[in-house]
Amino acid sequence: MNNIYLSGTDRTQIGSRLNTLIAANRPQAIGMATAFLSISGAQTYDSLLEKNRTKVSRVVAGLSGAITHPGAIEYLLKKGHNIRLGEFVGGIFHPKLLVGGDRFLKSGQLSTAICGYVGSANFTAAGMGRNLEVMLETKDPEVARGIADAFRIIWAEAKPITKAAFHAYERAFAHAQLNRTVTDLEFLNVIDPIRKSAKRPPLIPPNLSSAVWAGLQSFTGEHAF
Repeated sequence: MNNIYLSGTDRTQIGSRLNTLIAANRPQAIGMATAFLSISGAQTYDSLLEKNRTKVSRVVAGLSGAITHPGAIEYLLKKGHNIRLGEFVGGIFHPKLLVGGDRFLKSGQLSTAICGYVGSANFTAAGMGRNLEVMLETKDPEVARGIADAFRIIWAEAKPITKAAFHAYERAFAHAQLNRTVTDLEFLNVIDPIRKSAKRPPLIPPNLSSAVWAGLQSFTGEHAF
């Protein structure tokens, strides 16, 4: 009832394993915590729940390092997921887990936990499909209950999302990108790998841009337009 998988070694992907786990157990409520969340990771998570008709979703998205994309948080909010923001004083917010059950109690605990995942993969394109990652998958009620207990604590400690908190993180995210190269951004999964035909939303939302310059002039002093 407990299985350990390595993605990237035998064509196993974390995303596909999670889909199989959820499809086999059909939980009505899911709690998920991830250190880093990309837009494609948010889409993968939403699709996972939609395909299996999960009714209730609670997500804690980590803000450490300003790597989680604000667009990913906004996407899940628009799709009806209940989101909180994860930070950890004295270190970084770094958990990756998912637990499914019947319903959440007022305490934040799942009434009955039936399946779960703990591993190294973030909800990003690389984490779900490309990286070498390890995952513990369980259908053991006792182990699932332990994961549910961990999620309950994470959820209770996380900050409920407000417009002010979200906009403050948008600004922090935009500022953090100023010192990152495109290679860094792809490695951190802040953006997905560049494809020639791909279209994606701007990394820094236009409303957070403080200045812009466009021109044809050279800086040699020989020409001025």
